[in-house]
Amino acid sequence: MSFTHARPNLFSYANKELEQDAFLCWLVEWADVHNRSEDEILHSAGLHLLNSLLNIHGVPPVKSPEIKIHRQWHHADVVIEVSGGIVLLVEDKVDSKEHKDQLRRYLRKVQEHYRGRIILPVFFKTGDQSNYREAEKDGYKLFLQRELLSVLDHGIGLGVTHPVYIDLRSHLWGKEDNVESFRRKPILEWPGKDVLWIGFFKSLQAAKLGLNWGYVPNASGGFWGAWWGFKKWRGHSVYLQISERTLCFKIAPAAGANHGEIGGLWKEALLEVASSYGTLRVKAPDRFRRGKSMTVAQSKQTDWMASGADGLLELEATISRLTEAERILTAALDC
Repeated sequence: MSFTHARPNLFSYANKELEQDAFLCWLVEWADVHNRSEDEILHSAGLHLLNSLLNIHGVPPVKSPEIKIHRQWHHADVVIEVSGGIVLLVEDKVDSKEHKDQLRRYLRKVQEHYRGRIILPVFFKTGDQSNYREAEKDGYKLFLQRELLSVLDHGIGLGVTHPVYIDLRSHLWGKEDNVESFRRKPILEWPGKDVLWIGFFKSLQAAKLGLNWGYVPNASGGFWGAWWGFKKWRGHSVYLQISERTLCFKIAPAAGANHGEIGGLWKEALLEVASSYGTLRVKAPDRFRRGKSMTVAQSKQTDWMASGADGLLELEATISRLTEAERILTAALDC
């Protein structure tokens, strides 16, 4: 038996939030003016990260700061005191999302403790999530993977050679590459439960489809899904869902409704409208499963997702087909 070998990377193992906290604290500490003489290149790289965090709040760059760092301060991930009366509150995430009220509670605690100082809350994340509305609503500015990679690339340009720094940069570029792999892999080879679906859904978000996405666990192992186009039909919620390879027309009947009857009526309305469009192929599912939400009609991957002769995704044509699915759903509301 032969094995393939990649260069060992610390962050293949140290890939959780506490390890990311440690790197953030380590690099920001290098920004302290007293560390300039220890390693001028790492000092410059740390200063660039610190000023990048300040910049998202519109704060001018600092040149010779003194730094004091606190980890897990009253459960807040990282609190950074910067000379000049500035306090950065950093909530650090990898793949998990913020919990209910946690960001607001952390900010309130820091504001109470550091009265009279400028408090700058930052949502620092290297994974992906569907949206950041809650963090932004609570006053946090976003510092995401692309921003961190820009900072790390800048450090390489300065001449940073520290192996931990290089390992994190390599690890994050690897994650970015995996998410973006939907652009170079034929659509029929897209694996289930793979992060390339995240990249695809993000590209649909950028096209203003207005969808949300996430991972849906279930008894068969789960899938990546996206949801949009929510409407009301006869008092019931109807919407579109991508369940990886399948585009689904869904209904969530109101409480007390006869699910089988309501689902059947919505299916008839959709199929009648879809037949008049004639370009996007829509059919009833092989099996009708009753539940809180139900798939009453669907389109298979090769019908709703467009590809070229090379099998690669044609994004604009795919968006056009998904827009047609929205039109079908909207037209069926009058049935």
